[in-house]
This record gives sequence, structure tokens and C-alpha cells, in this order.
Amino acid sequence: MIKTPNPANNSWVEIDNHNLSVNVSNNQGEIMNVSFYWANNDSLIEKIEDVLNNTIAHANSSFNYTNYQNYSWYVTVNSTHYDNQSALWNFTGEAHIWDVDRSADITLTDLTSIATHYKETGDNHWIRQDTTSNGVISLSDLTYVTYHYGESY
Repeated sequence: MIKTPNPANNSWVEIDNHNLSVNVSNNQGEIMNVSFYWANNDSLIEKIEDVLNNTIAHANSSFNYTNYQNYSWYVTVNSTHYDNQSALWNFTGEAHIWDVDRSADITLTDLTSIATHYKETGDNHWIRQDTTSNGVISLSDLTYVTYHYGESY
């Protein structure tokens, strides 16, 4: 069984975050081999051998992501009694954390989105509005986006 992919469908990833991961398990409790692939050309990203049951397998991709380009990837898991190919997962690469709405323009919409969640808390960068990745939507997030206000790319 393959679950909790990261990045998951329609999620976003910063350009400098090259980590793909999945939680893997099988009914037999066997050690598995997990292979990560790019879906567009079936090229191997990384193969991780001897992954324990009910653990997370990570692949480090040195690929240079492009702003707002869509990427698709999948995983195969193999063990003595288990052979499975996952569903297809997609994510969008992007370079600028301060572009909250991913429009490629830093506008009032980005600031309004942060203001809507003002004073909410969660894990670091738990939602896009936590632009400073400190777990709190605060004046720091508004200031950070304001610094880039009016930029387009």
C-alpha cells in the first residue's frame, strides 16, 4: 500500500525543495524496494532498497524545477509477495513563497489572503499564507509579501 505522497496532487513545492516521499507498507510486513519515476518519460529519479514496512521512503531529485511548471511522478514498490505501481501524482513547481495565490503577480489578493488567516496557527508553513514558515500567520507574513508587492515574473 502506498499512501500520503509528498508532494501530493495539486500541492506546491518550492524550487529548493527536491524531496519526494511516500509512506509504504504491505500485508506481509516485508522489506521493500521503492522506485520513484518522472511520469512524462518514465525516467528513474531514485531507487531506495530495503525499505522497512510502514515507513516513509524519500527520493531526492536534483531536477531544476521551473516556475509554475506542472510535474507528474509515480512510485513502484516491490517485495517478495508485493508488487504495485502507485497512482499518478502531480505538483506545480514554483520559486516564490510570497506569491500566495500563485498568479505570478504579487497583488492585493496575496495580502488579502494572509489577512483572512491572520493569527491562525499550525505547523511551520502549514498553509501557503505562512510565508515566513514559523507556524503563525502574523504581521511578518504581511510584511514579507508587501516587500515584493507589485512584482511580476
